[in-house]
This record gives sequence, C-alpha cells and structure tokens, in this order.
Amino acid sequence: MKIVGKLLLKLMGWKIVGDFPKEIKKSITVFAPHTSTWDAIIGKIYLVAIGLKYNVMVKQELFNFPLGIIMRLVRAIPIDRSKGSNVTFQVANIIESKEEVHILLFPEGTRAKVDNWKKGFYLMAKRAEVPIVVGYLDYKKKEIGMKGVIHDLSNIKVVMSKLNEYYQGIEAKHPERFVLEQI
Repeated sequence: MKIVGKLLLKLMGWKIVGDFPKEIKKSITVFAPHTSTWDAIIGKIYLVAIGLKYNVMVKQELFNFPLGIIMRLVRAIPIDRSKGSNVTFQVANIIESKEEVHILLFPEGTRAKVDNWKKGFYLMAKRAEVPIVVGYLDYKKKEIGMKGVIHDLSNIKVVMSKLNEYYQGIEAKHPERFVLEQI
C-alpha cells in the first residue's frame, strides 16, 4: 500500500517532505491548513504512503450497520458527542489503552475561515501525556509532510505560538480561509 500511496501522490504532483518520527508510538497528530475536502483526501493518501497507523474520530452514531464496517476500514474510532460526555477524556482513554496510536485532527475544526482554532487537540494531548506531531499541506509548493513535534504542553499559548511558527508561509488550497491562531 505504501508504494500505491507514494505513486498516487507523485502522479498528483505532490512531494513528501520530512519524516514522521518513528520513535513516537502515541500522539495527537495535527494537519493544517484544512480549507478543502481535498486536504483530507491528500492527507489520507500521504498517511498510506508513509505507512502510519492512524485513527480519526467520528461520532458514534455512524458506527451502526452497514456504515460501521466502512468506518472501521478507514480507521475511525467512535466518539460519544452527547451532552455530558467528555471527548477529551474519551480520546485520552483510547490512547492509554493502545500500544501504538496516532489520533489525526485538523486543529481549525472546520474548512471555513476561523480566527481561533479549536483547542481540543491540545487538551487531548495534555491529558493523554503524548506529544503533538505537526503535519502540513502546502498547495503552492505541492508539499505534504511533517514540520515537527511539540513535547512541552505545559502552556497552551506557547504551543499555539509554536504552531503559528510551523504554519507561517504555508499556502492552503483556499488561502482566504486559512488564518493562523490569534494569540
């Protein structure tokens, strides 16, 4: 499958930059920018190309038959989003229960323009005591890959500032929708 992923990316004109840190067995992995459905499609092809075993969060209602079969095939994990449930604790518990797991998230939380990114990824990583691995897609350079790892999660402002540094100069598919976090 890795070869197929690499071939597809090459045919689409994309270049892989940076390696996923193999020594990290558990993480919250964020990708930005997220301004188009294509971001998820290209991102998933990339993850196949590098052979990363990742999971995405999906509301548990989508796990009923027959859609549940598809959800499991695309490495989705069911999340209870009902009132009173705590997604941060659910994800932290999932991470703690597995030997190797990388939860993939888009920190903006939507494809629309937002001034403030969702902070759930930070809370999940902090609660589970795992690093945040930073991935990106740059449509101008046609690059996809990893920018770095954030290990120190003691201060959310420092983490958001570091993310701004990593994503500075990255061009989204729809640049008018991508705004760095306002700190």
